Amino acid sequence: MKRIFALLILLMMFVVSGCVRMDATMDIKPDGSVDVNTKLISDPMLQGELLGILRKSNPGQKIKSAQGGRWTGYEGTASYKSITDMAKANEFARGLSIPDKNIFANGVLYKSGILYDYCTLDLAFNILGNNNLDSAHAFEVPDSPGIYFTLRSPSAVETNNADKVSEDKKVLSWDLAKFDEGGKYRSVKASFKIWHKSVVIGLALLAVALLGVGAAFYKKSVVSSDAAEMKKQKNISFAALGAAALILVFMIAKIAISPTLTSEDRISPIYDASGKPVAAEALPKDNAAASKENVNKTALPEKKESKPTAEKKQSATANNSNGPIVIAGAYHSSADQEGNYVHSAKLAVDGNTSTCWSEGVKGVGIGENIEIHFNGNYKVSGMDIWIGHQKSEALFYQNARPVVLRIVGSDGSEEVYNLNDTFGSQRVTFKTPITVNKIKLVVERVAMGSKYEDTCIAEVKFF
Repeated sequence: MKRIFALLILLMMFVVSGCVRMDATMDIKPDGSVDVNTKLISDPMLQGELLGILRKSNPGQKIKSAQGGRWTGYEGTASYKSITDMAKANEFARGLSIPDKNIFANGVLYKSGILYDYCTLDLAFNILGNNNLDSAHAFEVPDSPGIYFTLRSPSAVETNNADKVSEDKKVLSWDLAKFDEGGKYRSVKASFKIWHKSVVIGLALLAVALLGVGAAFYKKSVVSSDAAEMKKQKNISFAALGAAALILVFMIAKIAISPTLTSEDRISPIYDASGKPVAAEALPKDNAAASKENVNKTALPEKKESKPTAEKKQSATANNSNGPIVIAGAYHSSADQEGNYVHSAKLAVDGNTSTCWSEGVKGVGIGENIEIHFNGNYKVSGMDIWIGHQKSEALFYQNARPVVLRIVGSDGSEEVYNLNDTFGSQRVTFKTPITVNKIKLVVERVAMGSKYEDTCIAEVKFF
């Protein structure tokens, strides 16, 4: 992991100077094999440095000369028989754990199935922060500086956070210089299926054959004059038709409902920021691919959405000796409305992670906020938060999610916190506990949704 970070850091220094471009491509084939291609091109004066960087990044790859417009360089390709082999050997696929900055990436999660294997990429690249390059055209211009990652999927991706997606949703591209986690990390997320075509075709043909057998025997039973023979033929017909129906229902269910991957499906090693392996027992059980079991579904008591009175403020204590922090109301700077349903701030404190606050301004709502009032002064040490739309993982990635929040307390305190772009809950511990009767959460930066611009917060719980 140190090598890949060092590679990206050195490349970023060159990129900022406007003289290097890196294109990394992970090409996952329909049979599950993988080619990882890394191309570095620049002005002629840096050719020696580029070759050294490429050789160190992956000693087992095949390297050849490369051309990009007026620039030249080198292209390295590493081939793997399976995603599992790639996840264990290639540094691009490794996971990352930095607890003190609330950053975590699972690497590669993988689950085998009868009809298909399901895979989720959850990667984090250290790229030192935004280099402020105008990269709107960069994917098409071969000699424009920058650091880019492309995924070629064997099937249409189901969820992703890519900057650019092809019409068939099989080719996705990320500009790694657009950081979105921890101030200097860029996340890459995508989920897709690797179909077992021979199994799918075989089961489909078997179902058709059984339907044909069932229809033929039923037809014979209708014209049969012998009662016993008629019953026998009908039994065969119903058995064949029932078996065909079971096969079809099984296939439809498997195709329609994708599995939820958890930490138990992780096949990548996890490293910390210094490049050291992280022991399995030190890792969270579920994070970027968290299952719904992690979501706290205990409903909070319903509270009237009204400002706390002065009497309540005076009578409340600040040591939380009377029990947990009680929400008196939640208010928003804006809220999205779908028909007669308003995504108001109170939905972010209703104890239900399937509902959410959604800002209602044009764009992704940078600067929009929700303000949560307590029924007195409390000492608050942090919060558990479910960012985005948490009703399903698909909706999570389709809508925008806040990845940087500014926390403003009624005591005048103000801190900025980086969040992990995570489906499920995450804990944010304040740098210093604050004693307040209200807290405002201000959206400072978001991870873009693949379909909608609405920035959502599903639930917040303070402690």
